[in-house]
Amino acid sequence: MSFRPVPDVEIHRSQKRDQFGKPGELKWVPIADLVIDTRYQRDMREKGFAHVRQIAANFDWRNFTPVIAAPDGEGRYAVIDGQHRLAAAKAIGLSTAPCWVVAAEGSEQASAFMAINAMGAKVFTGQLWHSLNVAGDPKAVAIFEVAAAAKIEICRYQVSADFRKPNQCMAAVSIAEALGAYGRDTSIRTLNILRRAGEISGRNYLNARIIRAAVVLTKNTWARTPVEICAM
Repeated sequence: MSFRPVPDVEIHRSQKRDQFGKPGELKWVPIADLVIDTRYQRDMREKGFAHVRQIAANFDWRNFTPVIAAPDGEGRYAVIDGQHRLAAAKAIGLSTAPCWVVAAEGSEQASAFMAINAMGAKVFTGQLWHSLNVAGDPKAVAIFEVAAAAKIEICRYQVSADFRKPNQCMAAVSIAEALGAYGRDTSIRTLNILRRAGEISGRNYLNARIIRAAVVLTKNTWARTPVEICAM
């Protein structure tokens, strides 16, 4: 058996120690007191249930990392990371779970969720956009404001093109690009045209390729009605 010390790594750090946030505290928290913030965390679907069953079937405390949670101000704890581990613990009959409890308000919780999951690429991009919106990220807030004005839903999870409703969109990045290049009004008009075209034809036109093309047409007034979009 061979051991070595933690390596010394030289870094260029401008962040001061007092900007690291308040250290968390390890607590055993009743699972009944742990809740999920639906503003930025999606509902668990079949793939998530399968993941929970896999964790439960192979449950071992040596493989269980503490859930990250924050007090919600009402005697409960909002789960920031670890929803699937927590559900597995509940499934095998545990009543408490180890949690790394940190001090974080709602928007800070969403930011932490985004940072943790973005680094590991563990969640669908749409969910990260929802997290950024709750956290108050200016670009995300602008995207959701435009989407709401056009009655568009930014999907939290993967939806097959065959089952996507005319108002569902998985191309938040393309909306951001349209906003940056053509502005709010043109972006809203474009999304409205594509949504209404989908409602007329029973199809979904809100994908990245069509949004990028349609916003150019709309800006140049070449396409004036949803029917024209349907005929493209």
